[in-house]
Parts: sequence; structure tokens; C-alpha cells
Amino acid sequence: MADVGKDIERPLGQTVRPRAASRGISAGAVAATLVVLAAVGISGAIALREKPFRKPEAIAVSTPKVTAAAEPAAAAPTAQATAAAPKAETPKASGPQIIHVQTQEGDGPPNAAIVIHDPSTIGQNLKIAHIPDRALIEASDTGPLPVRAADGRRPFDVYARPWSGSRGARVAIVIGGLAVSQTGTQAAIAKLPAEVTLAFAPQGNSIGRWMQAARQSGHEVVMQVPLEPFDYPNVNPGRNTLTVAASQDDNLKNLRWALSRTTNYTGVMNYMGARFSADATAMGPFMAELGRRGLAYIDDGSSARSLASDLALKDGVPFVAGDTAIDAVQDRGAILKKLDALEATARAKGSAVGIGSAFDLTVDTVAFWAVEAKKRGIEIVPISAPHRRHRGVLGGRSEKARHRDRTDLGGGHRPGKGLIMTKKPVDPETLPYRPCVGLMILNGDGLVWVGHRIAEPDSEFAGTTQLWQMPQGGIDEGEEPLQAAGRELYEETGMRSVTLLAEAPHWINYDLPPDLVGIALKGRYRGQTQKWFAYRFHGETREIQINPPPGGHTAEFDEWAWRPMQDLPDLIVPFKRKVYEDVVAAFRHLA
Repeated sequence: MADVGKDIERPLGQTVRPRAASRGISAGAVAATLVVLAAVGISGAIALREKPFRKPEAIAVSTPKVTAAAEPAAAAPTAQATAAAPKAETPKASGPQIIHVQTQEGDGPPNAAIVIHDPSTIGQNLKIAHIPDRALIEASDTGPLPVRAADGRRPFDVYARPWSGSRGARVAIVIGGLAVSQTGTQAAIAKLPAEVTLAFAPQGNSIGRWMQAARQSGHEVVMQVPLEPFDYPNVNPGRNTLTVAASQDDNLKNLRWALSRTTNYTGVMNYMGARFSADATAMGPFMAELGRRGLAYIDDGSSARSLASDLALKDGVPFVAGDTAIDAVQDRGAILKKLDALEATARAKGSAVGIGSAFDLTVDTVAFWAVEAKKRGIEIVPISAPHRRHRGVLGGRSEKARHRDRTDLGGGHRPGKGLIMTKKPVDPETLPYRPCVGLMILNGDGLVWVGHRIAEPDSEFAGTTQLWQMPQGGIDEGEEPLQAAGRELYEETGMRSVTLLAEAPHWINYDLPPDLVGIALKGRYRGQTQKWFAYRFHGETREIQINPPPGGHTAEFDEWAWRPMQDLPDLIVPFKRKVYEDVVAAFRHLA
């Protein structure tokens, strides 16, 4: 009888096959097993390599030959020789490296090239940009202070954001006031392109956390320092302001407090400070401290009397000058016009610097403009970029440098265009003065209206940063000076609500510098002879219109302000300074 139990246990569809007789392991099975084991071993070895399937990254390939001179040192079993022996480790990137590269094979003496690689020239790796370099920190009671490393590295170099290094048009933008508003700071870091530099206010909150977020997002950062403005303390930059009246020790104490608020920044930027930056006694120790600590100084360009440029040069401080405030008027169209003007400046002279604040409208407008500007070939760069490439002044060269260009080039330099052109010298004695009027407009507080001129190539303002002046203009043929004064005032400023106060007793002349004769004033005049009038403005601020002015006239100014009368001679271009001194003397009693 069939074995029913075994049939039930047998899998369906399978028939019983006779069991083969037992025999030994075949040679083929052994070979197959060895092949499998070999494959597993090789795969494991590859998988356990430090970087599987990757070519090792080589900084320099060198196989120096061991010469006879090296044998005694190698054979000497001393601790000194052991310490001098090379170690197989990755070169450190904390300082300059000298790498010897063998360039010739054979039995002769080695022909080696020496490559010096300094990581500080390319800035910090963005992956670790938020981590402070301990070699650049000095402990203090208020917090970590930036300091030069023992090997000479500066925070300005190490914490700088890398950039392309190209020679195209470059625009640097600094947005200040970070950490004051938490939501505003978060929005600025998130929305602004990484190339935009962020400036932190020392009175802000959670600065360390926001600094790390900014650096991790790729931004270069600077620290703002409150400096004394005119009319202080009625106008107050905030806690721990550096003042002219304070002692040097007190000012340095307040400076170090601001510097200790966070780390990983390349320099400091003034917050206000028109009075402080114009005082050499106060500004000198401040700038020397920045130089000692390896920091840059960014001047926002708001004060024409600032001594920062000359003091920075004296103390070896990297200096950056702002070209314009991009958001003095909180209007999207006005901000875009400022940014477009920056672009034009960058195309003309290579670089330009704009300063703004972390207002929502400013952040959104800059973010929008930057995208479009990049499409037009503009490179947005961190504030340190052109200085690191050219070791010069970013955002416009100093007035001293401009003057040197104009004089050294023998009058062939066309200011504002960056070109050297030859022209036949013009004898100013053969040219007349242009008859003009000048207008001093005072408000109810005795302050004087000044506008920031739009400098055009070949104008008397081309190539200078001292662009603030009072309204003025030419007298048309058959026109009386007083009539011309009223016309020019309206065409340049839109003002009508004025009352005539006084007329200067004499005509006042000025001569163009020799290098501008035959170029400025359409090349037709040696200078101007001016009749000055003083007015009191009693209208509303909205009456003032400059860009564009009313009646379809060409804009002369791109911003305006009320300034103390005694400041006027320091605002105008140097060759007009004597004119403004005479005008102030004539109208001083009206302030």
C-alpha cells in the first residue's frame, strides 16, 4: 500500500524522483565558491576605502629625491631630528603655505618651483563661515574681541566672502540695522542675495545667533559703531556712543563693547558720526584701534567732513567709502533709481557702493534689483571684495588720489570717465567768466538748504565726492540777476514760498582748476562771476521737488538736506570754497 502520509506532505505538482546516490563535491563547485569569496573580498576592500571610487585630491605631487646631505640627519637618533621629520597629514589652512613642487626628473639636482598659497586671500570657506577662528579672538570682560592672529592674519581677510575677482562692473551693497527687529533681520537674511553685506547694530538682540544665520547663508557681515553726530544728544545714535568730549579711554571702552557683541565680521561701519569723524583728536585713536585689530572701516559717505580716509591710510586700515544712501526716501521707485545710479557708476569706474537700512521695502527692492542687475552683467560683491583685489579704496577713490590723477596727467585726464585724452592747453586769460546767480535758502531754524549734485562727465563736479552745494545757475541774456534767481530756484528745487532777505554787496568770482579749463562749463568759460541772494523758505516740505523738478526741467540734484551755515565751505568742491566763505560772511547775520 502506498505511503499516504508522505504523499500528503509532498509539494503539489511534484513527483517523486529516485534519490541519487551520494557522491563527493565536484571541482566546479569548489571553483565557483572561490570566485564568489574573491568577489566578496574585493568588494569589501573597495567599500572600506576612505574615498571609494574617487581619485585622491592632490595639492601638489612631489617625489623629492633623498640626497647624501640628508642621510646624516636621517640617521641621527635625536629628538630634534624626530621632531623635524615630515608627517603624513593634510596641510593646515590656517595660514600661508609654502609648497615645494618637483618639476624635473633625473639624477641631477632637483629643479623645484615654489608655490605660496595664502588662504586669507580667498576668504573663509562658507561651510564653516559661522565658526569663529580662535586665533582671531581676544578674551575680554564684555565678550570676544577681534584681533590679528600670531601669524599676521586679519579678521578682514579671514572672514571675507569669496568673489570672482573679475574686472567687470561691481556693486557692493551694505544693509545696516540688523538685529534691531527680529522679524526684519530674519527677512533680510532670507531674502537678500548672499553677496549683499549685512551690518549689525550693537544695541540689537541675539546678535550672535543672527550672525551665524547670516554667515551660514553666505553673507559677509560688519559691525556698526555709534559715533557722535551734530546736535548730540538731541540726535542720539544710542547706547555707548563714542563722543568728541569723552576721553580716549572711554571711547575705546565703548568701541570695544561694540566690537565684542559678536564675531566673524570683516570691519566696522559708522552709525551717524558727522561730528566725531571730523575731529582728528577723537577719530585718530579709534582708527588706530581698528588697524591694530585687523579690521576695515566702512564710511557710509554721509559726511563730507569725515577724516576717515586719511586716518585709515595712516594706520593701514582697509577703507571703503559709500557712494550713496539708496533708501533715504522710502519709495520703491526712488530706491530703484538710486540702485540704477549705482550701476551706472560701477560701469563708469569699475565699482560702486550703496548703503541702506533693513526696512522691508529696502530689502524687497534690493532683492528684486539684484536679480535683474546680474542679468545685465553686474556682479554683486561683498564690501571687502575690490579692496582685497586692488588694495585700494572701494566705492570711489579718495579726493587726494583724484587730485593726484588730475595733476600728474598734465591736464589730459577727463575726470569721471577714467580715460586719458590729449587736448590742446587753453589759456584761461582768453576766456570770460560766466555770469550766474547763487541762492542761500534758510528755513525757520536758520539752517541752509543744500542739494547733492548729479555729477556728469566733463562737468566741474566730475571726479569729486564733494557734491553738496546751494542752488545756482546762469543768467540768461537780457535777464536781471534777481529775476534769474527766482527762476533758477523754482527750476532746481520747486520752491515758491520764499521771501527775499538780502543781496550780497559784491559779485564773487571763482576760477576753474587748470585741468578743467576748456572742459567744464562747455569749455567756454574760465569760471563764474556770481551774484548771491538770501531767501527764507516758509512753505511745506512737499513743495520741494528735485528729481524730477517741476516743469520738465533737468534734475540738478538727487537728494537734499538742511545744514548749518558754518558747514557750507566744507561741503563744496575745493576750488569753490572761497566763494562759500564769502557768502557765509555776507549772510551770517541771517542764521
